[in-house]
Parts: sequence; structure tokens; C-alpha cells
Amino acid sequence: MKNRNMIPRMGGLLILLPMLIWAQTTSIELQWNAGPDSDLYLYRIFRSTTPGATSQIDSVQVPATTFKDATFQKGVLYYYRLKAVDFSLNASGYSDEVSAAVPAISGLSTQEIWPPDTTVRITLADHVYDPDDADNTLTWNITGNNQIAVSVASGVATLTTPSGWAGQETLTFAVNDDQGFTDVHKMLVKSTTPAGEAPRFTSPVTSSLNEDATDKITLTDYVTDADTPSDQLSFSVTQAAHATLTINANELTIRPDNNWNGQTSATLTVTDDVGLTDETSLTINVSAVNDVPVINGLPGMSLGQDTTVTVDLGSYASDVDNNVSELSWNFSNYSHLTLSFDDAADRLTLGTPADWEGFEYVVVKVTDPGGLSGQDTLVVRVLAQGVNPPRIENFPAVRFNEDDRQTVNLNNYVSDDDDPVQNLYWYAAAHDDIDVTIDHGSNTAFYTASANWNGTTTVRMYVRDPNGNVDSVDASVTVDAVNDAPLFSAIPAVNLSEQISRTVNLINYTSDVDNDVTELNWSTDNNKNVAVSIESNGVATFSVDSSYHGEEQVTLYVQDAGGARDTTSVTVIRQNQALAPGISGLSDVVMDEDNQTSLDVSSHVNDADNSLEELTWHFSNNEHISATVSGDTLNLIPEADWFGVEDIYIEVRDPDDNVGFDTLTVTVNGVNDAPKGLSVPEITMTGNSFETLPLENFINEPDGPQDLTDIEVIRSGDGFIGYFVDRNAYTLTFFTPSGYYGRETFLLKVTDKAGLQASTVFTIAVVAQNIAGAVQVAYLGTGTIVNMSWTSVRPSKDYIEYGTRVAYGYKTDEQENDYSTTHTHQISGLQEETTYHFRIVSQNEAGQLSYTQDSTFTTGLSSGVNVFPLPYRVSADLNGQGIFFSGIPLQTEIIIYNLIGEPVFRKEVYGPLYKWPVQNNNGQAVSSGTYIYHIKDKDGKKITSGKVVIIR
Repeated sequence: MKNRNMIPRMGGLLILLPMLIWAQTTSIELQWNAGPDSDLYLYRIFRSTTPGATSQIDSVQVPATTFKDATFQKGVLYYYRLKAVDFSLNASGYSDEVSAAVPAISGLSTQEIWPPDTTVRITLADHVYDPDDADNTLTWNITGNNQIAVSVASGVATLTTPSGWAGQETLTFAVNDDQGFTDVHKMLVKSTTPAGEAPRFTSPVTSSLNEDATDKITLTDYVTDADTPSDQLSFSVTQAAHATLTINANELTIRPDNNWNGQTSATLTVTDDVGLTDETSLTINVSAVNDVPVINGLPGMSLGQDTTVTVDLGSYASDVDNNVSELSWNFSNYSHLTLSFDDAADRLTLGTPADWEGFEYVVVKVTDPGGLSGQDTLVVRVLAQGVNPPRIENFPAVRFNEDDRQTVNLNNYVSDDDDPVQNLYWYAAAHDDIDVTIDHGSNTAFYTASANWNGTTTVRMYVRDPNGNVDSVDASVTVDAVNDAPLFSAIPAVNLSEQISRTVNLINYTSDVDNDVTELNWSTDNNKNVAVSIESNGVATFSVDSSYHGEEQVTLYVQDAGGARDTTSVTVIRQNQALAPGISGLSDVVMDEDNQTSLDVSSHVNDADNSLEELTWHFSNNEHISATVSGDTLNLIPEADWFGVEDIYIEVRDPDDNVGFDTLTVTVNGVNDAPKGLSVPEITMTGNSFETLPLENFINEPDGPQDLTDIEVIRSGDGFIGYFVDRNAYTLTFFTPSGYYGRETFLLKVTDKAGLQASTVFTIAVVAQNIAGAVQVAYLGTGTIVNMSWTSVRPSKDYIEYGTRVAYGYKTDEQENDYSTTHTHQISGLQEETTYHFRIVSQNEAGQLSYTQDSTFTTGLSSGVNVFPLPYRVSADLNGQGIFFSGIPLQTEIIIYNLIGEPVFRKEVYGPLYKWPVQNNNGQAVSSGTYIYHIKDKDGKKITSGKVVIIR
């Protein structure tokens, strides 16, 4: 991770390009070369109307290297420059500065009346302003004329209407500078004055609004026209400095630039249905509004005990209305640190205690002279001088057979004074021959070796606690040799139709990792019509009697010197070849990955007495390529992202079971697929835990994660969440220290073998504990039985530790069966009027434990037997609690009778609390109605009785 002294670098070549709509510049596009640093986060864009731009107008995230500025004003010279910012929020110096101005046309009318045979000359330089180009360097173009003659020479436009001219034309004046920036003006030219009355603005239009607000004005409220309905009037507006003006129908929307205040103006034009117009001024008054000061990006700090440091806070605060020196500072929410603030220098000095460790969350508040405030949190971690890392002890030697595996329960060989062993993270160093897969839910290691490898080696095992402390050990791994059986590959069919014997070298279809193929023995048995003789060199001769015609599956065996063997079958066929289908001339197929191809087989298959449609096709030895025939087309479709070579065995069979054979070799060339970053939802963790996530949750790599050559995690700014990239298992693991909560943002960037990159940004939210909110404590019918309920942030299995001291000593007996976010437990047998300490222990789905802070409750007096709720309504019992019998003696019998005296339920109970699930002794739900309960002591003497009412 970069610190604040490691400054990123800007790329070079900042250029400006015009962006055009209808030949008019609508935005200025900045383009630049990407910065050379791998952890760039964004580029900040600065603009001003004087050299040395320092006002940031926007930013763009990497990998973008362009920005479009659509908020410029024509006729204004702008200066632009950039800064590159990395994920630690370090900023580069300014880039080289560039400037640009878009020419602005002004003073040309929007409508003219020119009779026939009229010549008008316009000195164009009088109607344009371009602050960075001389008038004689600008290029003018006038279009839209059909009958009007137009010429432009020496900066003068000459326009002549013809004799007999009657009608109208819209001329478009366009001016271009040498950078391609353009302004456009439209002029409606008519031969005669239209009949009717022109529309009239009743008054100038004024808008008064606050800074950063938006105003909308209905323009027809300011216009009268005696002969044109208001919905047939059209409006236009020139652009104003420091504001964006848009018109939709008759509604004008005014959006001042962010944080700008003052006065600006523009011109409004109204046009009726025959082209008559009027103009008026638009004045915009923007009142200043005090903006809230901003403080953000405060660094996370890890400090030792008895340490003093100074932090310059001024660089983290800003206010568009005031200098940082005008802000006042306030600090709160700390109890162990000592703080002193130098207001003149905006420097905060922190001191840490010598005898405390943990996290402080200092609230830093800045207030401007107008009383508005902003705040951020300065997180300070105080680390103890001595650390208590996990300790690996008596790690066993690992031994297993070749091609087998061995498991090790890692929790049995580690201890940690600060953390439960379930919260420790194990991983193994990369090894050429041994693979170690770890189930982090149970901390079980699974050791396997490369196929057919055996020998003795060592694998380095590591264990890490959530605070980043690590221990390691070299584990001895022995893989005992095991004799591997030889293996057959598929053997093509043997066609004896044109000869009664044929040889096949079985060595070509046999492999053995332990033996040379010349050391193997081949055999066959139980062949009915086919004679097979196999020589010691693996050459098999298949022969049949000349009178035989048919098809037989011949079984072959191969065996090594150790007695291990494999078997396969081969089809041997003899048929009337003149009647059999024939396949010939199929060329090998080559295609690229993720493509498919089709072959016309009509010219490659022939059958003397059957049509192509009467033949059936069968394909074998094709594991990754689908082969199907439709009509006269053979379709070959490889699996997605697969590449390699397959020899596809083809059989074509006619209705009389005559068969033709061929082998088609298909080669699929690998094509690199670019990795893609995925959208990652916020990840929630608890303090003092770890979370292991597969890389596929963040990046889609069609070629598989093994295609990635680099996996990089970069934190935005300072933080406390640790992380580890397991490049063997392709997982990311994040660690949260005890006592920490907050949010941190990360960038994950990957690069594949072809150099293509992908990235994604994600956030991890750390909550202080798994319990959301407070634990609800209620008494169940008596002061010595309590019911506790709570919700958890993540699904967990929870229990309660409790006792009269902080050491606890007791825990609830009920074991939660499922991971859930809602939890309810009862504690009975408590002493009267006694204060108990308790905490909630949560086990998440990864097997890790978390604990709440110590809390207390106080019992009341015991009030004898209590039965509730009465009446019992099934619809109100959402959690299936049933009916509670509380305050009962330790050994009792509960009997439930119906109204005719029949026992419905009977159970011996060892009090003081029992929950009846409202079922009979057969586990069936008890129907609605009134029932009588009797509670008897161990001697059968009735203690109490009463009624229960059940409503379903």
C-alpha cells in the first residue's frame, strides 16, 4: 500500500477535442494518456478562466482517459489540467495545462425581410468573438440556401435574393476555429412581412433563486399575441454565463453552476406560427447560500502504547465559502487518548496510554462562521507492546497412499491466548507436488498429491489470527507408492469386410504410469466368432472365417507385473462391404475456441441401396465436442471455453445393420477470453473474524483462474482490515481485528496471461458484534425464569453464557439447530433477587465465534406455578413456543385432560420451566377447546390444577 509520500504519476499528452451535435460544439472533450501506476483510482479535472487552474469541476475513475465538459460558455477561454489519484488517495502533481475557447456568434438577427433583387453584405468579424483566435483565422460557412445566392470572401458574406423571390429560407451561419470548435446561428429570411400581429413580451424576465437551486419559468405568462394561440408559440434562449438554460415547450429551466452566485443574463426570443418574433432580456440573480464544510478521508492510525504523534488535519477539510483557517474544530468520543489541537496550524497531537490497547473512534467536527458543521471519524488503534500470536504445537506427520488423501483437524494443533481456535485462518505455501485444501468452516486440511506422485517432502503451513499475527511450521508429507493399473484408450472398430484378418498394435492404445508398455501383458477371452491372437509385443491379430458375417464385441485385457489390469472392448465387424455405407474424404477440422462449425456430409457418405435420410449416425470418443447430424449436415459444437484435440469415431449404419466407419480429428484452438469485473454487494463482517471468498465472486475469468498471472488487492486510504490472496486456492480472505468497526473500500485488479486486465471495487462493512440492537429480557411468569430474544446481523447459532460473576460458569443447554438471524432462549433455576452477568456467543456459518460485551439482568421473587399465555392462540405464536409452565418443582408430572376426563398429554418434567408444544403424546396437534391441567409432585400428590383454552 502506498503511503502519503509515494505520489502517483500522470500520463502525458493532454489534448482537447470538440464534440458536435448538428455541427455545433456541445462539449469539449479532454483526452490524455493513462498514468503508469498500477493502483490508480481516478483523475481529478480542474478548470478556470485564468492560467493555473485549481478549481475541480469533476473526476473520472480509471480506466477512463477522457472527460466531456458540457458546462462551458462560448466566447470564454478555459484552462484545463488534471491530477492522478491512487487508491490510497495520494494525488500526483498537475498535468501540463491546455486551453481552449469556442467561438461565439452574436449580433446577427434571427429573422430578416429581404424583398426580391436585394443584396445584403454582412461583415462577419463584427458578429463573432473568439478569445484565442484572430478573426482572420476563423472559417465561416453559410448553408440552407436554395434560391438566395451566398458567397463569403475576405470576411464579408454577400447574400442576394433573386428576382421573383417569394417565400422564405432558413440560413445557417457556422464559424469554425482551427481546433474544430464551432458555433452556429440560424436566420430566417422572408420575402415579405407576414400578415398578422407579432407576439410581444410584456416585460423582461427575471429569475431569483438560491445558490445550487433550480428555477422553472412558464414563458407564455410573459407573452401576448392577438392572433396566435399560446401553444403555437415557440421559444429560444441564448446561453448565459455560469448557468445552463433549457427550454421544453414553453417552460424554461435555469440551473446555475454548482456553488456559483451572482448575476448573469441571456436573451429570450418568441416566434409565432408565421415567423414573427420578439425578444426580451432574461436576468438571473443567484443568492449566496452558506455551504456545509466538508471533512473526509481522515486516516486510520495504528499506534503503539505510550506514543505521541501529530496529524495535519487541514488537508482533510474544505469549504467552498470559507478558508480552512476560518473553521473551528471540536473533538469528542474518546476516553483513553490525550488530544491537543493547534488551531493556528490545524494540527492535532495525539497521545496513547501506556496500559491500554484497543480502538478509539474520535469524532472530528468542523464548523464554519455561519454555524454549519461537518464531521468525520478518526479511527485510532492502540497496539500492545507485546503480541500473543497463535502457536502451532505437535503438528503431525502426514502420510497417505498415492492417489489418495489425508485429513488433519488443524484446531487440534494450535493454541492462542487471545482468540478461539475457530477464528484462526490456516493456509499452505505453494508446492509443486502436494495440494492442501482447507475447509475454513471446520479448519480441516485435506492433503492430496499430484496424480501418480509419491515420495517424502515438506509443506509450509501457516496460521494467522484476525490481528495479523502469524505462526508457521514445516509439515512432513509422505506419499506411499501404489501400483497403478495400466489404462486402455478407446480402440476404433476393426472392419474385416474386405479381409478376414487384421492387426492392431495395442501399445498405441495403452498407457501405464508405473511400467514401460513393453512390460505389459495383453489377453482376451470368450470370443465367439472372432479369433484373437496377441503377441508379446502387443500386436493383436483379429481374424474370422470367410463365411462369417456379423458384428461382435471383443473383450481385451491388459495387466502389469503387479497384477493390476484394465479392460476394454472393441467392435469387430464383417459385412458385405458393397452394401455397407461408405465414409470418405472427411478433412480434419480446425476452429477457434467458443466457435462451432458444420460439414456437408452428403458428398462424403455413399450407400448403394439407401438414401442419406435412412442412415443412422453414432459418435464416440468425443468428450468435449457435441456431434449431431441433421439432414445432410454434421454439426460440431465444442463446450464453452474448451480447447484441445479430439478424435471422434464415426459409425454410419443402414437399416440392415451394415456399418461404415471413419475417424474425424477436430482441433479447437485456445482463444484468450478477457476477464471481467463483477458487481460485488457490500460484504458484512464482525470484528475479530475472517471471511474467505472465492475469486469468482469478484471476477469472471472464462479461461479459468489459472489463466491469471497477477491478482492484486489495493485498499482505498488507510485501514485496519487485513487481507490475504491465496493464489493456489484462488480465494481472498479478509481479517478484522478485535474491537474494530467501520467501512473500507478495496480495488481488486487481475491480469491474465495475455496482459488483459479487469478490476472491481467493493466495500467491507465491519460491525462491532453479530448482535443487532439490544437483547430483550422478559420474565416468564416468575422472577427467577427469564426469556431472552435478539436478532443477529448474519445467520448464526447462538447460546448464552451467564453467572453471578463475569467469569460466567453456566451456559444455556438448548442447542440451536439452524443458522438464523432470530434467537430466543430461556434461563431457569435462577436465584431470587440476584444480579447475573451474561454475554451472547455466536457461531457463524464458517464456524467462527464472536462475543457480545458483558451485560447484566436482575431476577425477582419466585411466584409459584404460572401457566401462560391463556388463552393460547396459534395465530399469535409465530415462533411455535407453545404454552409455558413456569415455577414448577424440579420433579413433577404434567397431565392434560379433555373435558370428558380423557388424558390428552402426560409427561414427567424436571422443572422449573417446561414448554408444552400443544401436541398429544403421539405428536399430533391438540384441537381447539378447553382442557384441564394437573401438576403432581414426585409422590403423585397434586400441586395445582387449572384450565387452558386453545384457539386455532
